[in-house]
Amino acid sequence: LDHLDLRLLYSVNSKMSEEEKDDLKNPLIDDSLNEGIENDEKEYMSWLELGLILFGFSSPSGVTGVAYSISACGVVLGPLLCIVVTLTTCVSALILNELVVEINPKTSALEAVGEAILGYRGGLIGRILQETNFILYQPVALLICAQGVQGFMPNTWLRERCVDYFVVVTSLFCLALTQFRTLTGHAATFLSYLSLICVIIVACIILWVVSTIDADDHRVAPYFGNPDMRSNHRYIQRRRGFARLCLGASTTAWAYVPTFLTVEVSRALKRPKIDFEKGLALSAFLNILVFFVVGIICVRMWGADLTDPIMATSDKWPDSEPRSKLLFFCWFIATAISYAFSSMALATATQRRWLPSLNLNDWSRRTSFSWFLITLPFFLIALLMALVVPSLFVMLTITTAFTVPWVNFFYPAVLYHVYQQNHQHNDKLQRQTQQSTWLIRNIPPNIMTAALFFIGLLIFAACAIGAIAKLGDHQLRGPMSIGCPGWQIFEDDLN
Repeated sequence: LDHLDLRLLYSVNSKMSEEEKDDLKNPLIDDSLNEGIENDEKEYMSWLELGLILFGFSSPSGVTGVAYSISACGVVLGPLLCIVVTLTTCVSALILNELVVEINPKTSALEAVGEAILGYRGGLIGRILQETNFILYQPVALLICAQGVQGFMPNTWLRERCVDYFVVVTSLFCLALTQFRTLTGHAATFLSYLSLICVIIVACIILWVVSTIDADDHRVAPYFGNPDMRSNHRYIQRRRGFARLCLGASTTAWAYVPTFLTVEVSRALKRPKIDFEKGLALSAFLNILVFFVVGIICVRMWGADLTDPIMATSDKWPDSEPRSKLLFFCWFIATAISYAFSSMALATATQRRWLPSLNLNDWSRRTSFSWFLITLPFFLIALLMALVVPSLFVMLTITTAFTVPWVNFFYPAVLYHVYQQNHQHNDKLQRQTQQSTWLIRNIPPNIMTAALFFIGLLIFAACAIGAIAKLGDHQLRGPMSIGCPGWQIFEDDLN
């Protein structure tokens, strides 16, 4: 059944009468979510919790990087880009959720939806795109956690140690979080609210610091682009300015990626359509709010020469003050929760393929050890990459270019187009479409697909150019190293 081509199944199902469907229920399709049948044994996720999970999945890194995005793209262009990318991504997430409700695959994975519509190869593409992003994001999350722990350490010799030591120490805490199994229940609710609180504290402290400490001799950020793009003297400087613009657009793209978890969270909702729309709207509002408030104020106060994260921008950042240590602590907690969410998605996908009979609600020693063995390989890969990859943030830009636009725009557009073409004469589909969200009801499928492809191409081009420029320009790339003093394997310190 794992390799069954489900396209024939849904083609036959669409031609059957309602009476025939009642007589012959498909064992691969679970209709309970579509019909709203209550299941007392299943714990459902609320729309509020959903919104916080979708926002908290990438917001810990986004809240410290939005200022860089605005400074690189411009005070007007940056927020406009954020609105366009956020709303377009929401359309893709709504499309995916609509397909999940209509198809209702047996497993809660993006590959299951792709396999149902495009066949086995289509599902394989979805799996590769989603899991590649998760696998390559986890070492970056480990590094950010390590930087957070290093940042709130006391001002002693311990804080000056190489960050690789902190990676090893904090990885043990992250390993414990990999035992997080599901997106429902009290643990998920607690982590969702804790992540939101930590992100709010980080944002407030950033605004507090930039409003109380002046950044001398800073360049004023223009409305469109950055000052380097307007240099009249050096071609290299203008080229670097355009690369910064593309990197700012890339930051905007990976700062909001609800499509990576849409299928998983949709199956955890009691009312998939209504609750998903509410939760998605909440996450989109929070993302835009962070960009507008944190990003614009930071650029207005500290100018156009900001970095990602903003804590590395100025020598005047108060590293030794308690407010800075609180920021790093909250940054560490929020990033660790984001790591837990991505680890859960990876581990459950692996569990469905290798141990489908494993009961995730069973906390016996045997089941817990089995789950630990499932999560251990991904943890070890992340830890190894965090220690041996010379520049994880270069890797992040490459990962963004080759996964985020595809899952956010291209893949949902292809799924929706093929599904509509295969069921355009299905009366039941037409009736269900009338119950969909306003966008799906009123915008023709061809126009919606074309719009997603157009925005996706622009974002992919920006992410690809930014990744190539960051890889080839040492000033954009920053220092690279493998190892620590005493056992240095490789170092490129820009000198």
